[in-house]
Amino acid sequence: MSKRYIQEYRKNLLRAIYHLEEAYKGLNQSLRQLAVSGELHEVEEIFTEGEKFEFKHSDFDHLNDQNIQHVLPIIQLIEEKYETLKNINQVSTEEITKQWEEDNHLEDEED
Repeated sequence: MSKRYIQEYRKNLLRAIYHLEEAYKGLNQSLRQLAVSGELHEVEEIFTEGEKFEFKHSDFDHLNDQNIQHVLPIIQLIEEKYETLKNINQVSTEEITKQWEEDNHLEDEED
């Protein structure tokens, strides 16, 4: 495989890992919103607007909401695969960020 293909493969790998991270963040946010608007509604009543409460995945394990119970393992799988891909390919967070910035800089120039 030529150096050009190896470099292109690496860029695409970094993009895939970036998208896994974004999917993880989005699903986590949706999971929290589902919980707080449903079974954990009392949490929202305890905290004032602007205050942050950090949930752990284990906070959702006991909930009866079947939607939460379907989303939770997907989030956990994405997190596991994200970390695995970073580790086996020796990818740093900085490398992912740099690729994202390069991609977005190119998109800005095209507009």
